[in-house]
This record gives sequence, structure tokens and C-alpha cells, in this order.
Amino acid sequence: KRIFYRGPASSVCSKFRYPQDFDRAKYNAWIEESGITRKGRVEDVLVNIEAAERSAGRLVMRNAGVLFFAKDVYPFFPQAYVTCLLAKGRDKADILDRKDFRGGVVSDIEESLRFIERNTRTAYRIEKLRREEVPEYPMRALREAITNAVMHRDYFEAGANAFVEIYDDRIEVSNPGGLPKGLTRAEFGTRSVRRNPLIADLLHRIAFIEKAGTGIRRMREEAKKNGCPEPTFEANGFFTATFRPRTPH
Repeated sequence: KRIFYRGPASSVCSKFRYPQDFDRAKYNAWIEESGITRKGRVEDVLVNIEAAERSAGRLVMRNAGVLFFAKDVYPFFPQAYVTCLLAKGRDKADILDRKDFRGGVVSDIEESLRFIERNTRTAYRIEKLRREEVPEYPMRALREAITNAVMHRDYFEAGANAFVEIYDDRIEVSNPGGLPKGLTRAEFGTRSVRRNPLIADLLHRIAFIEKAGTGIRRMREEAKKNGCPEPTFEANGFFTATFRPRTPH
């Protein structure tokens, strides 16, 4: 069951200047992944996918369009980034590495996943004379969690960015905003309420997310498939997904 509403991501970003602030390379990469034909005028496509609208004869970008296609997102959304931390031990007392990714929605998801891949272990097993990589954590589930964090986070809460935190015994993925309005704890995992429906739609078009409401189930299934404990979820001011590594055999 899904609930849709027009959120702030659909509102116009008055500070964005088109085409000066528009990144054609990001747009081309998104178009390539979406399968949309390149024959149409860029301005028409942006309007058709609802990333922009026309006003008084000119193209104005919506907030979601800025988060996907701005050359530099920071001037428009200073808090729109993902902080990735690598800690020594089980708390933040000793931080070994920290990276802030602020390249836009797609880039932030991909760079955060690369950060995890660089900072977690990979084992190997031999299956039918072939060496198979066995990651320490369920990477598909983590990709889903990071995508959810970027998609559902509150972009309009100043000073609250998303986090990916790697500890000795777990990985935590969190985003500001807690559960979206209209979703209770009892309904969590069974119903989809999109805080940012336009951002979700733009991610769906490039297959970063599948059917609405299935993300939590897929995270649990991927963890099980990889021999990892089921992830846990907590919602207060932040929404946090916690992943544990594979149980050694």
C-alpha cells in the first residue's frame, strides 16, 4: 500500500540558473541508465520527467532536479551530502577515515558504496574450480539501505546529513527525518510512504529502486542470502539500518 504527496522536492529552486548551473554530463549519464531516447530536447525531457517546469517562458528547475543534475549541489543544499566514517573499534572514539560525498543523489550513493567496499573484507571460496568473492557484508542490501537513506532523508533540515558508519562489528546507515509522516512503527516494512516521491521516481527510472514498499524485505533477504544476520532498524530523529558481518563457518 502506498501514499503519495507532493513534497518539497517538487518545489521550484529559485536560485538555480539554467543552463549555467546545469551539468550536462550528469544528465547524459542519467538518460543512458533510464533508457529514455536522446532525440528529445533536453528542456522538454526535464519537464516530462518533472525535474523542471516552465515559468514565464523560461525553464526553472525543481529541487529534485537540482539534486540530480546540478554542477555543484552545495550552494543550493549545503546539507545534501553523505558522511562516510571508518572507526577503529565499536564507537567513534577513534576515527580512521572520513569522507563527505556531495556530488548529487546518484554520485553520493555510488561513492558511499565504494567507501564500504574499500574498507571491508572480502573472502574467497572455490565453487566448481572457480574462485568466488564472498564479501563480509551483504553489498546489495547495503546499496538498498544507502539508496533509501538518500531517497527518504529530510533535505530541508539544516545541518542534518546522511551517514554511513563502519565499525569493527557493524555498519550503520542513517538519514535524518525518522519515519516519513503518515507511517507508524507497526506499519513499517509493509507500507510505502515516500517523503520525496519525485526523487524516488527519478531513482526508479534508472533502476536504483524497485517496487515501492519492498526495500526492507529485500535488505533482509539479501542479508540472509549472504549468510549475514538480519539487519535491524531504528527510528527516532534519524532512521538507522544496522548490518552485521557474515557469520564465519
